[in-house]
Amino acid sequence: MIAKCIVTGNLQGVQFRETIARIADKAGLKGKAKNLPDGGVELLFILNNEADKNKIKQCIELALEKTEETGLLEADEIGSIRINDVSTDSFVLKLITDDETENRLKNEKRFIVEREHELKETVWALQGAGKVFLSASRKVEALLGYKEREVVGRLMSVQKELLYMQDHPGGLKEPVCLKQFIADPLIDLEAKPGKPDLIRDMIEFYHEYVSSKEREEKMDPQQLVKRINNLHQGIKEQIEKINNSKKQKDNGAK
Repeated sequence: MIAKCIVTGNLQGVQFRETIARIADKAGLKGKAKNLPDGGVELLFILNNEADKNKIKQCIELALEKTEETGLLEADEIGSIRINDVSTDSFVLKLITDDETENRLKNEKRFIVEREHELKETVWALQGAGKVFLSASRKVEALLGYKEREVVGRLMSVQKELLYMQDHPGGLKEPVCLKQFIADPLIDLEAKPGKPDLIRDMIEFYHEYVSSKEREEKMDPQQLVKRINNLHQGIKEQIEKINNSKKQKDNGAK
């Protein structure tokens, strides 16, 4: 006997079939999953006994849960998913008899993902990649929003560290605040044409300062003060720019 489920919804390109296959293999279930032309997915499971019914339902429910956790589906897409034309929490398995398919699936070593058309599979894969990129972009955008609020405070910490270095030449082994700031991949301070690139200047200053320490040499005091003053001014301008941008956004949101 075969248990059949037609899962309708925008489930192609989100690794749903692969997720089903992994979970089914762990549960000792055999069968296959294939995409349908309308965007749905057909699931076939070998039903050996009554206990398999619960295992199959749990497998599908867990696969949907895992797919939802990826963030690749919008809330309305999740809400529109149906299994055998009913909601995901009240679906019933359809039992069919197909001896040829049943024998073929029983002879497989594991639950299989059926791929019928190379071009369609490529399109589905591209759609999935697009969803992955969109999901990642949204997460980064949210993080960048946090960084925008945080970056002013971190710039001020760098300022204080630089002023300490200016007042205590050679007294700081490594500018830690500066190091952490320039090492953060999500911080990108846009350089205007004709203006110094603040991040680049920070990196150059950091490496020159640390290298001088490793060589047990002191940077020229006048050069040190000049470099720190330039960085201090650049940081001041950047803080003003960020604060002004934030005010404009806040005013635009009102």
